[in-house]
Amino acid sequence: MFSIADLFLGIIVLVFFVKGFLRGFLGSIFTLIALGGAIFVALNFTGDFSPLLNKVPYTHQYPLLAFAIVFIVSYIFLSLATKALTALFAGLTVLNNPFLSLLGGVILAFVAICVISVIYSFLVENGVNPGSFVKNFDQSYAKEVIDYFNSGLNINARIKELFAAFSEQAKLYK
Repeated sequence: MFSIADLFLGIIVLVFFVKGFLRGFLGSIFTLIALGGAIFVALNFTGDFSPLLNKVPYTHQYPLLAFAIVFIVSYIFLSLATKALTALFAGLTVLNNPFLSLLGGVILAFVAICVISVIYSFLVENGVNPGSFVKNFDQSYAKEVIDYFNSGLNINARIKELFAAFSEQAKLYK
């Protein structure tokens, strides 16, 4: 059954697809590298930045806020570096064909679905039921896609592992 969630999440995936198509294959790969690098930096080095982060209000009380700050700052720096690399390789004619641009769109659409699935799994793990906010969400196509994606990649277990690792880092941060 089609619901408003299908429309909303479909628009998000379509926007990511168009963004990936316009960036091309190499730009999409570099975006994926920047996102993965920012997650890696935030997971592994939030505790190392604690002397600096203690100057920011409320970060010692909310370690997730410290994680978000480290993630955002590292993503900005990595994104700038990947834009410089993309500009450096922009002149290669091999990378400027429509098929690779289409592949770039598919890559970022996949990233959008992955992010949506992770957010959904995180909400469900914390007792928030999106079906209580969106009418017919449990029967929607978006829910079927998210469940299919989660079952294939076992995202729920991976989120629990990441959250446990983050909790350990947060204990070191205090």
